[in-house]
Amino acid sequence: MTYDNVNRPAHYAKGRRFEVIEVIEDWAQFAPTVKQGITYAQVLKYLGRLWGKGDPAENLKKAQWYLDRLEQHLIDHEEPAGGPAPGGSIDLGQGDDLLDFGGFGEQLSSTGDILRFDLS
Repeated sequence: MTYDNVNRPAHYAKGRRFEVIEVIEDWAQFAPTVKQGITYAQVLKYLGRLWGKGDPAENLKKAQWYLDRLEQHLIDHEEPAGGPAPGGSIDLGQGDDLLDFGGFGEQLSSTGDILRFDLS
């Protein structure tokens, strides 16, 4: 098996049955909001590379930071159960770029100064 830092990083794939990105894409799709899904993906990323890249204690601290943030997102969650209505949108803040969250199968696009996640 060959690894490279762009397409198949060893710290996410070497010796693993599933590559970390595959786990993230599979598991994060069930998050009730985009913000929660992105934050959950970060937790999985740092846990997935815990012993494969850098300092394990630092990776664990980063995972915990995102886990704490995810907990706060769950506490602050304001959308109705089941998320926003289809065809609606979620404002994610300021920005000028088009971003693709491929694992979520949707696109984030710039509308003026507000980034909006199109749910249609």
